[in-house]
Amino acid sequence: MITNNKTEKENLGAGDNAGGPEVEFLDLNTNRDYRFHVLWSETLQSALDTAYTKIGEARTDEDKLLCGDKEGTSLMAYLAFTFEKLRDQKICPGRKYKLRRKTGGA
Repeated sequence: MITNNKTEKENLGAGDNAGGPEVEFLDLNTNRDYRFHVLWSETLQSALDTAYTKIGEARTDEDKLLCGDKEGTSLMAYLAFTFEKLRDQKICPGRKYKLRRKTGGA
């Protein structure tokens, strides 16, 4: 019976294969998507670090992480949250994120 509860909880949301949810980061500078799986116990910061590694760029203090929904809510206050906590609190439930990086300028 305990395994049923665990299975139900783990099956919430789409893209939950490979033991954890799939996340998607859209780099707004290049319009490229980066998709990968994370563990429920990982933080949003950890996934953001992975996204920067895949992009091949370093993070700056001016960069912003936004939810990929219509509202584009800033997620900077939630970087320490695990994906389990984000799911349970229904924060950006689609797990699609937009990364607004500083652009070069003169």
